[in-house]
Amino acid sequence: MCAQWLGVIKCPGWNEFMETITDSREYQETQISFLPFVNLPPSSPDCIHSVLMFAAQECKKLNQRTCFVTFDQPLYIKARNIVESSKLNPQIVVRLGGFHLLMSFMGSIGYIMAGSGLRELWKTINAANSIDKMMTGHAYSRAVRAHNMLTPLCLSKIILDKIELTEEYKITLKNYISSTDYITSTLEDIENHEIIQDLIRKVENQIKIIASRGKTATLWIQYFYLVHILRQFIYAERIGSWYPHYFCRQ
Repeated sequence: MCAQWLGVIKCPGWNEFMETITDSREYQETQISFLPFVNLPPSSPDCIHSVLMFAAQECKKLNQRTCFVTFDQPLYIKARNIVESSKLNPQIVVRLGGFHLLMSFMGSIGYIMAGSGLRELWKTINAANSIDKMMTGHAYSRAVRAHNMLTPLCLSKIILDKIELTEEYKITLKNYISSTDYITSTLEDIENHEIIQDLIRKVENQIKIIASRGKTATLWIQYFYLVHILRQFIYAERIGSWYPHYFCRQ
């Protein structure tokens, strides 16, 4: 976002940036295999119970203490109720699928931001008939693009415009972001860089100043942080890391 504000020409987009900084990370390939077919309606409690029992038994064979079972939204509540009301393995953790969880989260953001002007902002670049579905998270791709990239970029520009930065500071920051060291660095290297740390402190201070100006400003700063959680969740899902995933759920 800072690169866009500074006008860095060769800075990669969000997807390319995430792909580049995680390219050198060690990873293990996940084994995908077919499981036994349950000849019952998916929404049947018997079917869900059979799946949970099978998953628990498989985890026991592998000496896996915690058994994570993922369900889509229509079956998630039923699976939770079955686990809580039965004598199944207490280590079974029923998890809502990432797609449905993000869709519900974006719907919550849309509910909170109703009447804030977010709808009118999106109408400047999206068809009016699609805005309602974007606000509820059902127009998934458009909503992710609007929440994850476009709206935060507008807010970041407002925040960064309010920070008093010297031209020398801007040039130094722009040169670093444009350099090969930045593009080929890991996320940890970028976060620990001196000028990035200094910029983060300045942005955080400016956010506190803006939030203190009234309820409307506080609402938009809250939105800024909600979008940050959304980004963290997408990052955690894509790299398969439990810790940022757990942070988002907290």
